[in-house]
Amino acid sequence: MLNPATTMQPWEQGGLQARDAFIAEFLAISSEQFITQEGGFVKGDPIQAYNQGAIPDCNGNNAGHNYMVYALPAPKEQGAINTISAADDNDPKTFGLWTSYRLRQDEVIVFIGQTPPKVDYYSYRSFLYNRFYKEKCKRCILFVSLGDTINNMRIKLSSPAPGSPVIIITGANEASCRLVVKDLIKSISKANPFNDPATLEKSINFDRIPLDLVRMGLKIQDDEFFYLNRVGNFVNESEGDDYLKNENGKYGRVFRLTPIKQWEPKAFVGAENLIPRGSGKNLEFQYSNALIELRSQILKRHFDKIARDIETKVWLFDSFDALQRGIDLLGESRDTSYLETDPFLLANCGDAGDFAIVYGLNHASCGTSTYSNFGVYDCSTEAGVVGKSSSHKSYSGLAAEYLNGTAFAHLAHLFYVWKIGRFEPANQNHGYLQVPFVVRNNGVFSERAEIIPLEQEMKFGFRAYLDPRTGIGPAWWEMLYDRAIVFKSSR
Repeated sequence: MLNPATTMQPWEQGGLQARDAFIAEFLAISSEQFITQEGGFVKGDPIQAYNQGAIPDCNGNNAGHNYMVYALPAPKEQGAINTISAADDNDPKTFGLWTSYRLRQDEVIVFIGQTPPKVDYYSYRSFLYNRFYKEKCKRCILFVSLGDTINNMRIKLSSPAPGSPVIIITGANEASCRLVVKDLIKSISKANPFNDPATLEKSINFDRIPLDLVRMGLKIQDDEFFYLNRVGNFVNESEGDDYLKNENGKYGRVFRLTPIKQWEPKAFVGAENLIPRGSGKNLEFQYSNALIELRSQILKRHFDKIARDIETKVWLFDSFDALQRGIDLLGESRDTSYLETDPFLLANCGDAGDFAIVYGLNHASCGTSTYSNFGVYDCSTEAGVVGKSSSHKSYSGLAAEYLNGTAFAHLAHLFYVWKIGRFEPANQNHGYLQVPFVVRNNGVFSERAEIIPLEQEMKFGFRAYLDPRTGIGPAWWEMLYDRAIVFKSSR
């Protein structure tokens, strides 16, 4: 049973029954101008999709985090086949639905639901998934976000409580999107969960697609799109599981609205405008000497090993950079910074084998982000296998053990240190993460993305979400980079 903090407060006059009555009224009104088709709001699992052969890699998934996606029907007039099917053999309702989809420039997608239960972070955003390049005679994955997200710091809601009603309108044509808003307001006359038009409008958010940057249409050479609802770190796991299941559309229903008569293009003014990264204030560089001392203490502790510093660099730049260069950006979000290390091997899995130490500032404790994390990735599949988030009480790991007795001991709570290895410790070591592995079987790697074979290179990935001063991801040039050292046996 959900606690009071995660119930749908403005739907309380009948709960889901009131919401669904509101939706029925909206669909009846909008049918005068639109052909309406219901899709699905379903869990997206990149590792499972990769293991099933649906996608070529895991898109740098954030280990331990969750994703919801739209599964949409195609219009009857569409002849082109989309790339990623949402069909699940165990769920007949998913047949004929697609998680990558084409859109006419005047079509509108409408989500009517509620925000997640209490979490560290959530966001909603449309993406350009792939594009056909004539000079290459093929489609190429870009997976770039189409602007700033609707996130938990900037979303419009009638109530800030978790589980509040929210409506998200996705589209590129301002005229058709505005008509949908009018139809939504008309719909409260018979089913009134929002009390009045002003309350309803407080819950409506626009997920604008910048018309000048995309190639919309239903033909084979037109762009395909994708939609992500990112959800980071549920406070209550059972409530989180309930949200991800979304049984019978409990937490959200999604509809595709296709105008009966095509509308002339009318782009949103300023749809491609972005919130600038960075505040101009460097909150982290005052801890540079402490970070240097932490590295020194790590090397001192493991003097009997061969040590190698692994360089950290920017992993993913912003989407409009990638869009111009035609590169795959793995579904990035402007709500975070993306850093990565160079690849490395941890091939020796004995108790005295290879290991890595990952360390750095807790960017959330420094005020640069709302929360941050690190993850271990398979370089061949971009699969996030294990990781830790600053929201966990144990995030600091071994930082105090290394800084105690130094001039920076009083700053240990601002840092984290974790040991990463292949072996399973005899007891549950504090500050240790095991990377799951398999040994080569007849010279073939495991095809399961959640396991990194011993002979496969890995890397660390680092994220820092939502600079509280800007409401988007921090600027990496205002951060002290997270770091890692690989230690190998001297024997």
